[in-house]
Amino acid sequence: MTAAFVLCLGGIGATARAQVGDTDSGANEEQPAVDADDNMEQRESPRKARRRTLEALLNEVRHPERTTVFHSPPSSHFDVLSAVMRDLSAAAQTCDEAAVVFARKRLAPIAMELVRLRQRGTTFLVVREMKNALRGNGVYIVRCGDAVPLALEAPHSYFDLSTATVTYKAFRKTKARFLLINSVQRYTGRKLEVATDDAHPADMAHNPRGMFQAAHQGILAALGQTLFVQFHGFDASWRDVDVVFSDGRVEPQTLSEQLARLWVDPSLRMVVFGRQFKGLGAMTNAQAQATHAAGGRFLHLELSLELRRELGGGGKRLRALCEGLVEVAQKEP
Repeated sequence: MTAAFVLCLGGIGATARAQVGDTDSGANEEQPAVDADDNMEQRESPRKARRRTLEALLNEVRHPERTTVFHSPPSSHFDVLSAVMRDLSAAAQTCDEAAVVFARKRLAPIAMELVRLRQRGTTFLVVREMKNALRGNGVYIVRCGDAVPLALEAPHSYFDLSTATVTYKAFRKTKARFLLINSVQRYTGRKLEVATDDAHPADMAHNPRGMFQAAHQGILAALGQTLFVQFHGFDASWRDVDVVFSDGRVEPQTLSEQLARLWVDPSLRMVVFGRQFKGLGAMTNAQAQATHAAGGRFLHLELSLELRRELGGGGKRLRALCEGLVEVAQKEP
């Protein structure tokens, strides 16, 4: 997912003046969408893309007409996004106008924007790159008003097939406070990059100075007891397991064991990292490490390809997973 990007200081200034207006009038509310329409894996049709919906706002950045070329963010950009997400998280209950205006002013010089949208009776704040300045910085959504203290993350979408769709649908069904999704494939950070290279700057789950990490740390700073849940997928050749739960550390596996007890499905092979299974534990995950260092809560889900595809279509299994996530998130830490 990569495309040429040329931006000089003059270009940033010009872009900054082109603010995206709010789309939060009652006339813009959408009827509840059919699950099958919420596919985050491909571009929307031109007709659907004209509708200002969360799906459209995500897909405009995640599936642009031209490929996005990843650019590692300077430290100043990292700090700005982290501060903006911290402030928006602190104001999420009301999403007051002052917080929105201030966030827009801070985001414009780094070629990012905040779009406020009202959909299905709820107001959302969407933080994303400006469409003419795509650098793989990701998309971050805040649900305003009442919400479950959940931040659902898909840092490896495109590569871990269907994780963007599963994460987005879980965000809707759980009424989670936050949604974080990457906007370039994890192995496209440099020319001729391959999976066996030592470093992958576009891998948002393993880059401690990527913009995904900046957004994560901003939320963590404001709402430290948010439950961060990441969705991943593993190679289809692993046939002996469907789900691997991990807290992103060796011990304890408190959250993993809680969710494993709640999401009961005898036909699925579910295991907790470090118990029945020794791999896929997120031991080098940058968000897990930051969360544990701050005393927060992190849960890592590895899903088989077959299960991801099923969950991406909605249905009973997705509903059962979401019910389990809500219950874990609402437990007293």
